[in-house]
Amino acid sequence: MQVGTRSFNFPSSKRFTDEIGLAELPARTVRRCGTEWTFARIGEITSGADHIFLSVDMDVLDPAHAPGVGWHEPGGLTSGELLDLLVALAPRVGGFALNEVNPLTDAGPKTTILAANLVSQFAVAAVGRNEG
Repeated sequence: MQVGTRSFNFPSSKRFTDEIGLAELPARTVRRCGTEWTFARIGEITSGADHIFLSVDMDVLDPAHAPGVGWHEPGGLTSGELLDLLVALAPRVGGFALNEVNPLTDAGPKTTILAANLVSQFAVAAVGRNEG
């Protein structure tokens, strides 16, 4: 599933996700419904999964919150929304990857510091994970 999408660079990408039935929660929906609703919806969609791997592309964030990414598109999630979702999901997932940080395009260390904080917050929240 994809959370925080805004647009697709290529129409074929959108067609592909539709054809395979990949669930999508656009950034607009997350903002309108809130992170608690989003977390619950993610739980509904992934309820039958044996394992969950969480991959976060930093460009899911609005460029105001993460300028040091490869793709700048307005209307993304806020850093607070992403942090809330990440901490809530951490106990349920078996692995985590953080992608799309580009220090060369960052406004100082803004995105790099946020990325490090997200990894740290995930690790702390994942400690309570049920390994059974």
